Amino acid sequence: MTRIKIIVHCLVKNEERFIWYAIKSVLPFVDKIMVWDTGSTDKTIQIIKSIKSKKISLSVIPSHPLVIPSVVEGSLSTVNLPATGIPPLEDSVGMTERRILGRNDREENTRSE
Repeated sequence: MTRIKIIVHCLVKNEERFIWYAIKSVLPFVDKIMVWDTGSTDKTIQIIKSIKSKKISLSVIPSHPLVIPSVVEGSLSTVNLPATGIPPLEDSVGMTERRILGRNDREENTRSE
């Protein structure tokens, strides 16, 4: 059976307050984090670069509405999990994991009864 890879797309601009937490909270659960910075003027890029992991890919791109769809389409992954700087991301990872495994909360509740 082929293992499904999970790639997180994280589109950011001036997220120095939340980017470290957003990346670190999903890093153990995913295969890759693709961070796309759209012109930060704060310490966002420095913070991303300070997180040492081969799973993180950082690209600086122009800020334009047509760029966002092309970023997601550029991924060859089966499941795309968009990440924002809004915690808790663990819930999103759990929902995606259940979707990948073909389960939902109702099925899990039924099994436990």
